[in-house]
Amino acid sequence: MKTLKEWEESDLDLEEYLGNEPCEIDGELELHIGEVVAPSYMNGGFTQMGEATDELDGVFTYITTSNFNGKFFFLGVLPSFKIDS
Repeated sequence: MKTLKEWEESDLDLEEYLGNEPCEIDGELELHIGEVVAPSYMNGGFTQMGEATDELDGVFTYITTSNFNGKFFFLGVLPSFKIDS
C-alpha cells in the first residue's frame, strides 16, 4: 500500500511515486489527491485530480482514484471522466 507519509518523505512527484500500475493507497493519500485542487471529477466513488497531468490528442488525463468497500485505489492516469455538454 502506498501512503501519504511515504510520498511526503520521498523526493518524487506524485505521479512518479504512484507509478504506472493500479495499487492500493491509504485514505490520507486519496484525500490529498481529491483536495489538492478541487477535483476535476468526483462521482460514484471515483475521483480525478483537479489538474490535468497531460493532454493527448485534445483529451486531458488525470490521476484517478476509486474507493471500494472502504479501501482506496489509485487506478492510473486516465482520460477525463467528465462529460462536457
